[in-house]
Amino acid sequence: LKKIRKRILKDHHKIFAHAVYLFGQTSDNQSSVFNRGKELWKKELVASILVNDGENKHGYPGFETWRKELLRMGVSDKAIVPLRAETIKESVNTLTEAQALVRYALTQGWRHVYITAAPFHQLRAFITTVSVLLREYPELLVYNAVGTPLPWSETVRHSQGTLITTRKGLLTTEMERIHSYHLKGNLVSPEEVLAYLERRDN
Repeated sequence: LKKIRKRILKDHHKIFAHAVYLFGQTSDNQSSVFNRGKELWKKELVASILVNDGENKHGYPGFETWRKELLRMGVSDKAIVPLRAETIKESVNTLTEAQALVRYALTQGWRHVYITAAPFHQLRAFITTVSVLLREYPELLVYNAVGTPLPWSETVRHSQGTLITTRKGLLTTEMERIHSYHLKGNLVSPEEVLAYLERRDN
């Protein structure tokens, strides 16, 4: 996992992609993905910013709230694309978001996408997305655009708004979740993620 984290944090590619997907965050952490998404769009590295169109629940403020904030930041309304609700059959979490993203990319024929999450969440978001695409759309090339940094010592809400600790403390819980979800079969092994990164970059 340390090798993957290093690759992810340095995953700086200036390729054009169809979209950047903003993984859902609580209001405490949402500015991290807003800023990165806007940056990619302003630099014309993406055509659109893909946002989960779920409702205001499970700690996620909801599509309309995020759309209004992105508009306030100067993003064009045409660039903000909702991830259709019918692609998410369960409650919103990292796995169902990754499934919705991969399936939507498949229906659109997209080959390149960026994903962004708050820095403490990026590792799990990427491993989850890779786990889904290896099963459903292995041709998809996913790149990391890690969310902009936020104060590590600040106490925040995460994980559907139910987990409250510092962002630094969330690094430990994220690693625990990756291990637990791998044992459950939801996530592929670190070796498979590294193999995907090698294939993607070559």
